Amino acid sequence: MSGLELRPRFKIESKLPPDELIQKICSTIKDEEAPCDGSVVTNHAVLRVPQKEAHFWSPQLSLDISSHEKGSEIRGLFGPSPGVWTMFVFFYMGIGITGLFGFFYGMAQWSLDKNQHALWSLPIAIILEFIVYFIAQTGKKLGNKQMHHLNSILKRVLGE
Repeated sequence: MSGLELRPRFKIESKLPPDELIQKICSTIKDEEAPCDGSVVTNHAVLRVPQKEAHFWSPQLSLDISSHEKGSEIRGLFGPSPGVWTMFVFFYMGIGITGLFGFFYGMAQWSLDKNQHALWSLPIAIILEFIVYFIAQTGKKLGNKQMHHLNSILKRVLGE
């Protein structure tokens, strides 16, 4: 969970059938002393940090549960809340498109033998992309403890 990927993924096989596994997740979420919040819709579950412990960088665990020859296959995805994820995608796309247009404009200036000041947008965009990436990595580290907490809840549900 400490790699370069922004949203770590995993796959687990369980001997429990999907219906029983979903029922166990539902009972864990609905318990008054529940260690997490969440929701379950058909074969998809989302586990979140309790609201009182949540902060901007708090992760959530999305689980897709499907039938497998030996029981169930669980595909998990750790990630930030959808609002945070959307914000970062917006920043990446906005900076990338701005850098690309600046590059095209600078190349047009160069082909017309004019001052190519717009070409500076490309290295600036690359630097800004790295800055946004390192901010995202810092946020992931700030939510790392909660990510391990959600993972331990899943393992408890699976009986590991």
